[in-house]
Amino acid sequence: MVAEPADVATYPRVLQAILGNWWALGLVWPLRAYQERHGLSNSDLAAYLEIPVDTLDRLGRHFRPESSAGRHADQVAEIAASTGCNPERLALVPADGV
Repeated sequence: MVAEPADVATYPRVLQAILGNWWALGLVWPLRAYQERHGLSNSDLAAYLEIPVDTLDRLGRHFRPESSAGRHADQVAEIAASTGCNPERLALVPADGV
């Protein structure tokens, strides 16, 4: 019997258990989920965020902003400033992602 492919939403939990928090808590998973949900290519996502395509990898390595930390807006602004992306659009991705 072959196991069904896991949904992208299960990947962070599996990786968190295997690798610890860094990779699983990064923006890579919400970005990937957002892409899949909206049918976006890497180029489309980069254009939406107003960054070059090669910046997506660097953006994905940032930790997700913590919505319960009371600093969510500040964290989004810091990530946006360090990658040059549109902060208003970036703020929508994790909320819409995993």
